[in-house]
Amino acid sequence: MNSRSKTSLKGGTMGRAETVAGGLVRAAVLLLIGPLLAGCITQSRPADVALQEGNVHLENGRYEQAAEAFGRAIAANPADTRAHFNRARVRYELGEYEQAVADLNEVIRLEPHGPAAYFNRGCAWDELENYDAALADYGKAIELDPTDADFYNNRGFTLNRTGDHEQAMQDFREVIRLAPHDPDGYINRSDTYLMLGEYDKSIADCNTALRLDPESGVAHFNRGVALLEKQDFEGAEEDLNEAIELDRGFAPAYTKRGLARLKKGAQFLAIIDFDKAIQLDPEDADAYRHRARAHQESGELDKAAADLARAEQLGQAVELTGVKD
Repeated sequence: MNSRSKTSLKGGTMGRAETVAGGLVRAAVLLLIGPLLAGCITQSRPADVALQEGNVHLENGRYEQAAEAFGRAIAANPADTRAHFNRARVRYELGEYEQAVADLNEVIRLEPHGPAAYFNRGCAWDELENYDAALADYGKAIELDPTDADFYNNRGFTLNRTGDHEQAMQDFREVIRLAPHDPDGYINRSDTYLMLGEYDKSIADCNTALRLDPESGVAHFNRGVALLEKQDFEGAEEDLNEAIELDRGFAPAYTKRGLARLKKGAQFLAIIDFDKAIQLDPEDADAYRHRARAHQESGELDKAAADLARAEQLGQAVELTGVKD
């Protein structure tokens, strides 16, 4: 579904955690970014001065300057795990995932019993699509601290990516046990139920998530998708309307609402939704594929053929007469 919530980069024993937006389509994935590791700064030490400077830049989103300052801190004191840890954060934010892994390798070499470094390295491996390495690191983080729900959450997320939905389900159950008042555990489990075709269970988890957070666009989205699969097109459209109202940039919600409208015979409104989804995400193969169906049903075969060609370019090979839902 690409609507899951993934936790990324945290500070563990190195400090507090703060929440920022970003990530995979929860349009919307919340990233729990690790804290600034200010430590005990002694102004007379060049490494500490550089570390403090880097922390200020990092706190204000000046990632290039932060990386340079943390580099000076490391040059002055190569054994300072704080500087490596925070530079890894910066490199993650800059999309430099291999360099983030390198910094976290050094943190782990110097301090092998800190779960946060394994967790953060797992996040970087995830971005590099090295899922075996990510799973190993999340597993190590869990071994070192089996009480942190975020560790299970990300391992479940990665297990879903690898197609191991049953094991992912076990991890999300643990997330819910450890954090029963956090809607994300229910949302992620609802997404896993969708993958397994267990739509009623997915809806039940979405209902719980919405009781905990009535403004969760992702819970409305997942419930809308489940209702769509159950052929409840009116109910699906209502939930998808809510998801869009809560997040106007939620491209998959437009795609799914367009499909619900198409199923109801409203080709014109469906095409408007598919147009919006493609505007927001030009690589949404599903939107092209479903818009082709809408054009086909409207008798616009040239437009349908063009959309199918684009869907095929994006990796969904289909034929005009064989467009599937």
